[in-house]
Amino acid sequence: MEEKKVSFSDAPLISVGIIARVGIFSALGVILGYISLFVPILGQQVKLDFSHLGTMFAAVFLGPFAGAITGGIVGIPPSLQFGNYLIAPIKLLTGLIVGLVMKKVKIPSLAIVLGFIPESLLTYLTLGVWGIPYQLPLPVVYTILVKGACEIAIIAAFVEILYRSSALKSFLGGNRV
Repeated sequence: MEEKKVSFSDAPLISVGIIARVGIFSALGVILGYISLFVPILGQQVKLDFSHLGTMFAAVFLGPFAGAITGGIVGIPPSLQFGNYLIAPIKLLTGLIVGLVMKKVKIPSLAIVLGFIPESLLTYLTLGVWGIPYQLPLPVVYTILVKGACEIAIIAAFVEILYRSSALKSFLGGNRV
């Protein structure tokens, strides 16, 4: 009997299970975002933010639609906190792009890094060029981008490891992108 390979592109666009997992991944991202507000790493101003972990899980394991929805939900609290109404749509776009890239490359860490490039560009434009919600000096914007790149590298490595996990495969029930 031939063993059927589970193709990650066979995942349905939406089901009750996917909705539940999007909720779990969204909650994870929101909670990690709130934790980062209270845990300074390098002084009071530099805090690691792993809120995108939920977005990346959804995008890599459930697909671009789930990644976009999760990214949008995860982006709501920082949009409100920082007064930048573009954060949620940008995080939504990141989830969508990571999910689309994942369908093509099938390597989570590569999909995450490539999917974060548009968010980096939009972060630069909103904070450094357009001044939304306020103009920041370019050295500050560059610091934010470097910190974000470091966070994404850590998230990419973590998701790559979990991608190969049999426990996570069991939790997802074969519904991976």
